[in-house]
Amino acid sequence: MISLLYLASALILGTAVTKRLGIKLYPFEIPALSLALGLLLWTWLSLILALLAPYKLSLPLTLIVAAFASAICFSRSPKWLTQDLPGRGTRWILWSTFTTATAILIGGLMWNHYLIPSDGALYSANASWADLGLHASLISHFAATTHLPLDFPVATGVHLTYPFLVDLLSAWYVYGGWSLHLAIFVPSLLLILAFLQLTIGFCLRVFRSLDGAIAGLTLTFFCGSAAGLFVALSDLHSSSLSIGAFLGHLPQDYTILASPNAQLGNFLADAVLPQRAFALGFASFAATSVLLAELRQRPKLSLALSTGALIGLMPLAHAHSFVVASAMLAALYMESVIKTRRLRNVWLLAGLTTLAIALPQLLWQTFANGTGTGGHLSLGWTLMPNESLLGFWVHNYGLTLILIVIITLSLLTKKLRPYLVWYAPFVALFILANIYSLQPFSYDNYKIILYAYLFTFLFASYGTIWLIKRHRLLLIPAILIALFMSTSGALSIMREYQHHDQFASRDDIALSSWVQSSTLPTDVFFTTDQPNQPIATLAGRSLVAGYRGWLYNYHIDYNPRLEAIQAALNGNTTRINPYHAKYLAVAAYEPEDWTVNRAALTANYQTVYSNPTWTVYLLPEK
Repeated sequence: MISLLYLASALILGTAVTKRLGIKLYPFEIPALSLALGLLLWTWLSLILALLAPYKLSLPLTLIVAAFASAICFSRSPKWLTQDLPGRGTRWILWSTFTTATAILIGGLMWNHYLIPSDGALYSANASWADLGLHASLISHFAATTHLPLDFPVATGVHLTYPFLVDLLSAWYVYGGWSLHLAIFVPSLLLILAFLQLTIGFCLRVFRSLDGAIAGLTLTFFCGSAAGLFVALSDLHSSSLSIGAFLGHLPQDYTILASPNAQLGNFLADAVLPQRAFALGFASFAATSVLLAELRQRPKLSLALSTGALIGLMPLAHAHSFVVASAMLAALYMESVIKTRRLRNVWLLAGLTTLAIALPQLLWQTFANGTGTGGHLSLGWTLMPNESLLGFWVHNYGLTLILIVIITLSLLTKKLRPYLVWYAPFVALFILANIYSLQPFSYDNYKIILYAYLFTFLFASYGTIWLIKRHRLLLIPAILIALFMSTSGALSIMREYQHHDQFASRDDIALSSWVQSSTLPTDVFFTTDQPNQPIATLAGRSLVAGYRGWLYNYHIDYNPRLEAIQAALNGNTTRINPYHAKYLAVAAYEPEDWTVNRAALTANYQTVYSNPTWTVYLLPEK
């Protein structure tokens, strides 16, 4: 009940702010913009207050302040300004069909992936299985304490610089009584649906048509590496199975491939499902796009301030979305300067507002741990040594790269040049993502490349529909090309329905219950570095080292931590250790790259808990 109160408070706040903006909206944009703004602003408000007071004070105060702010916004707001969809009445049928279909598709995937309880265990699947380990650890860590911790629970002693806002929001829902499953599922689905509706709203403002928006979003849903279709056909031929039998048991993900080197994952399977920060990032970006389009049509100082503030709040929501939104703002500023030859304008005001709010977050994310972000030159994104750059582009981008070139050249023509400002920043970012990696793990540039794909498919869809209306015979080739480009992504999504993988067993849940009841939230554990360690994911306790891939990507030197864990597994550690760990948790079956001296553990440590899978030892003081 309390969690519903938190959600309702955020939606009321978002509705009040949306109404206060005083912009003309399509009817479906009102709930979508209210969701995007409400969840972002409410979470930020709760974060600020939680930094000042314990939860038992900060959360009720968040409700009070949100209610007060909502009342002020409502009292000072103009009447709702709405506009109807352009075109005939059938446009609403098209919109409702698309909205219903996407809600069912995305909702079904999320429901079955986000730690769904079954037979006393928790389940996920495929791409989301490992990533949920980090998100669940953050959520449980926030919810387990009485005061807001700003440490990284999978690397004790390290400051939290990961964009954690969406996990903090879910933590409040867990704190308010929801299960991890609901706390992750509800905001994620609402935010992604808001993103889709606001993207449609943006396209209607720019292109004045619904068809291209729906076609472009559909292509984005099913995007993936260009080589995937050919690898799937090869696997089908080798399997000697019928097409139906092969599709019913797909042997691999055909968007992310080791051979050939193809890493362009699917929008739903590899971004929306596993990378939770994308949910708040996508929704915030789409809200920004609507406001930028509105500001371009009707420049207004108050709207410039609001838009700049919204972008400025994004780094702790999703850093890559912040980069993309900032690039759009910069492009609009440059367009205005070129047209008016004036440096001072509403875009500059929006930019300065963004900088003032975002800079403290960016400085924290870059320097809080003294190691920077690990950015480096990375020609070809995830190009392997001695791999042909042209071959890499063909395997990953295929026809989409050709589309990017065609769209860019088309928009340089005089007739289409007004649209260039909406596409140029994505081309620039696409090039940047193929040259420079923002983090040690170059694959994460996919988050920027995906935005370039989104806008490429939107522009390509509008251009194709324009051509089809004039040359009907182009319809069949356009459909065939779309199917060709969408097959690998469709197979990836299909495969997500074929797996139901255990994330936490009954013994894992029993262990987490003991940890929650018998240890302090500040206690630190030695464990091996598995993504689904229940001590972190379900009990919210800090680990000396979680999954090493996470630590690598956040430029954390994890080797000394792994050495300390191995020493503990050998029975050679006391409570006086560099990481102040108090307990060691050992599973009955640990990965082969770890050596466990069970005789030494029994001789040197006190056993404080055990079940068929887990044993927890209390480390000696000396």
